[in-house]
Amino acid sequence: SRITFTIRLYERRRPVFSFAGDRLLSQRTVTRSAFWDFLDKVFVVEEEGIPQKTYREPGDLIRGFFSLDEVFGFDMAAASRRRLYVTARARFEPVRLMPPLTLIGLAGAATNVTTPWVQRDAP
Repeated sequence: SRITFTIRLYERRRPVFSFAGDRLLSQRTVTRSAFWDFLDKVFVVEEEGIPQKTYREPGDLIRGFFSLDEVFGFDMAAASRRRLYVTARARFEPVRLMPPLTLIGLAGAATNVTTPWVQRDAP
């Protein structure tokens, strides 16, 4: 399985400049893959630039695979002064097959799920 999070950090413009729209400060995309390692009997989560994580329990896998800790490093006091907010969405591909089985995977492409954009004020 694979999940791709897209997260955008915006700054609200002052009312005088609101006609120009909010300012995009940063965008991050985090992609993770998860699979069952039948030899070691563990779930493995891979993310580029981060060491592999393994989980023995399905509940631990779910928490580790579907959550993000810190995406943007910023000062919390500055965030409240700057009127920042975050928008995010996720694209989940439940089953991916590796070559030579990719032809079989084409039939399951319709099962991919992309969430709508959600918005939250930065703390």
